[in-house]
Amino acid sequence: MKKTLFIESFKRLNKRFIWVILADILFYAAFVLAAFLFAKLLAWSLVSLFALPGKLLAITKAADLTQLEGSMQGTGLLLNQFKSKIFLSFALFWLLSVLVFTIFKGVAWGFVSGQKINKKLFKQFFKLNLWWLGGIALISLLLFAVTKPAATGLAVLILFSIAVYLTPICYAVFTPRKEIKEIFKRTWHVGVEKFYLFIIPIILANLFLFVCSAIASFVVYIAPSISGFVLLAVAVIWGSWFKYYIYLITRKIK
Repeated sequence: MKKTLFIESFKRLNKRFIWVILADILFYAAFVLAAFLFAKLLAWSLVSLFALPGKLLAITKAADLTQLEGSMQGTGLLLNQFKSKIFLSFALFWLLSVLVFTIFKGVAWGFVSGQKINKKLFKQFFKLNLWWLGGIALISLLLFAVTKPAATGLAVLILFSIAVYLTPICYAVFTPRKEIKEIFKRTWHVGVEKFYLFIIPIILANLFLFVCSAIASFVVYIAPSISGFVLLAVAVIWGSWFKYYIYLITRKIK
């Protein structure tokens, strides 16, 4: 079945595939812009933090109780501003991420699955991303809170790997007709309980990526000036094709 679906995934590539590639390109561009905005917001947040040493110095030089109280209030105000700005920065980045995923991934997966790309699809896909990306963000915060610093990096890496594995499965089983709870149950059944059915497909997909990368490396060797474009093209085209492959696999699993 795995080899048959691997071949069938290429047979399904038609003019819709161009739109999937375009949606993926726009997704990456929009996500980079969102990340750039997030970096700007973080820099804006750190302005309050950079002013903190001056306030702490003022506390040490306070001549009387009134000056001490004023300096401490100023320090507390700066800390509260910093916390508020950090929270706002992360909240805006998360919301932008949800919108970017909803619009561009919604279009891409809509073309892959052959569903009508309409208001109903975007509305339900937005709800899915609110819960899915919100859950990932919440678990990340919990890991930072409960794990020791030495283990936090590994824990977040494991979470990221699981998210990368389950997210395309979650999107592949999505239909606007299903409730979010049903989609998550189906994702658990297909992605976790039947994970062994993805071992060979993932090996085949990675072998295909290796072949594409080898061809790209040869092209880069001949024309190094276009290396960035070639590597980006391989990554985007492979990722767009992989959606079709994952979609076919998830639909065959009972």
